[in-house]
Amino acid sequence: MNIEIFLIILFYSIKLTNTINIHFSNPLQRFIYDDLTNTIILASVNHIYSLNAKQCNENININSCQLNDYLKRFLFISTNSTFIKSTNENHLCLLECSFELFNSENFHQILFHRPIHLDLSILFTNGTSLIIPRTHVSLYDCERMALNCTSCLQLDPSFSCIWCNNMCMFKNQTTITNKLICPNSQECLSPIIETIEPLLLPMNGGTLVTIKGNHFDLFNLSIYLADIPCHLIEEESSNNKIVCQSGDAGTIPRTGFVLLKFGLNGPQISSRQIISYINPTINMIEPLIGIESGGTLLTIQGENLTLGNSHISISIGNRPCQLLSLSRIKIQCETTLFSPLMLNQQQPIKLVFDRQTKISAEKFFTIVPNPILYSFDKYHQFQSFMSGGHQLIIDGDNFDTIQNIRLEFKRIIFVSSLFHNRTHLVFLTPSIQELHLNNEHDYQHEIEIIIHLDHFNKTSSLIYMNDPLIYELEPMLQTYTNELIIRGVNLTAIGHTKNDISIHIGCDLCPIIHLQSDKIICQPPFYRPKKYSKTNRLCYDSEHPWIIVTIDNIHSHVGYMMYPKKIIILGIISGCLLTILLVILIVLIIVCIKIRCTQRKSHRRYLYGTGINPDENEKEPYSDNLLNRTYQKLQPIESNMTDSSPLITIPIRSYIDYLQLCYYYYSYDPSLIIPSYDTALHEI
Repeated sequence: MNIEIFLIILFYSIKLTNTINIHFSNPLQRFIYDDLTNTIILASVNHIYSLNAKQCNENININSCQLNDYLKRFLFISTNSTFIKSTNENHLCLLECSFELFNSENFHQILFHRPIHLDLSILFTNGTSLIIPRTHVSLYDCERMALNCTSCLQLDPSFSCIWCNNMCMFKNQTTITNKLICPNSQECLSPIIETIEPLLLPMNGGTLVTIKGNHFDLFNLSIYLADIPCHLIEEESSNNKIVCQSGDAGTIPRTGFVLLKFGLNGPQISSRQIISYINPTINMIEPLIGIESGGTLLTIQGENLTLGNSHISISIGNRPCQLLSLSRIKIQCETTLFSPLMLNQQQPIKLVFDRQTKISAEKFFTIVPNPILYSFDKYHQFQSFMSGGHQLIIDGDNFDTIQNIRLEFKRIIFVSSLFHNRTHLVFLTPSIQELHLNNEHDYQHEIEIIIHLDHFNKTSSLIYMNDPLIYELEPMLQTYTNELIIRGVNLTAIGHTKNDISIHIGCDLCPIIHLQSDKIICQPPFYRPKKYSKTNRLCYDSEHPWIIVTIDNIHSHVGYMMYPKKIIILGIISGCLLTILLVILIVLIIVCIKIRCTQRKSHRRYLYGTGINPDENEKEPYSDNLLNRTYQKLQPIESNMTDSSPLITIPIRSYIDYLQLCYYYYSYDPSLIIPSYDTALHEI
């Protein structure tokens, strides 16, 4: 590859010696790298370098001129070096070199964000070389040194870089036809802030803040977040994105805007969004106790837990707590293995946000010993039928501090506990089909089982045995009796009791009164069971209730229970008798009421006689007419009494009885006042 570089070196010839002192009038020469044509263009030409020598000898044999950087990443070597005597000044010599890129393996890996200084050296034919001091040549690329307009115009004017066609380029850069691409520089566009993330920062900084927008200039850029400096991360920033690390805001929360300052003479812009330095708050931590082996799920609830970059580390004492989930109001982590020296001690809980902001919880975490298992080890064997569903009961202690309780079967299936408390764990075994074991042959299967209590685990074994045989009833349709006998084989092979086996007739339970290896005796319900249970589940769809025997996961339909019709008729008769008795009782009550009313009417006629109509008294009970009529009927009696003989006494009613009759007619009780018919007139 031919590189259009020409170095014209003017030597002052006095005398040629082995040591030549060369001095240049302009020690800085600049070249520009063209990324499109993959060539280096001379930026400033005809710069004359003067060589002070005692003699200018045209017979000096020069092999080549070389340009290379101090890291030796690439090398430019002249293909044609000419050493001639100057025509203007006899005591000076001219050296002209045309370079080619010799070692270009690492050349395209250079970013050219800054100018690269090259050293010039001369190699003579006799093998000696001369490095010309203080003659660094700068190799640069305008487009790569400035990503936006502002940074392009702030470059050193000697680079001759201008902003054109929305990019920074060399002002004398031409096309293939030697036509200038952009003769004049264009104005810069103002930088714009669009979004800022995150807007909530922890107080002590360390958060990577991303500012997105357009026309950003990273050259001499200063960033302030609520008046707190933010360190620019150049490797992750570009002309449309700025990434910086927030600084320490102290102990006082603050709120403000994002301020960007582009150089000393560049523009300054502020964001519309508000950014804040705050501290997260912790409201609750649970549980505050865990076992030594770890595995406890710790839940932390609070506010603003996702501020910053959501980079949170949690520790209990000096042990980490592995982060599992994170939200604005809740954090969950899992404890790891603790040292035995930390047992039964309260350990502090600490949270670190974005590696710098540390917060300690008010409450402490207590570490307790691992749970104890009494009946679970490699020497103890559990049993189950091949159909599964058998209850494995594990005894121990300190189970109440465990959160995640699981039983692992053959490293395939994990089963959660059916029931657990501080001293007991209950699990149900899976079937042999679920474990992908062959059950066609008549033999036992022994598998490994592992209990997992958080991060604490222990191993034991489980033996699968053939399912018991439960025979059908003969006949299948059983007439109701007080005892139902169901026969089978190996019904108690793995230690089942009456509480482990259930027999249902329809929806009702048939209580087991006797159990042995070859038979089960239960007492059927007295009345015919209903077809639907209380939860509206269909128990049977036939005329007679089903008889179903359940042993773990084994459900065997052995027959039907027929309830006789006389029991049904007896129920109907009982209902009819109760209805008849109720009707008779109602009739008796009505008859009693009627008799009582008749007696009251007869008694009234006896009291008032035939002269007074009780019906009229009922129509006007307390009127003056009633008193007048009653009194008028009594007056003849009094007149006759004055003329009669003193030996004859006419029965009359007393005046007191009369008043009681008039004023207390409806409440009059004849049993209290007995009328007298032999009372003398002078006794009234």
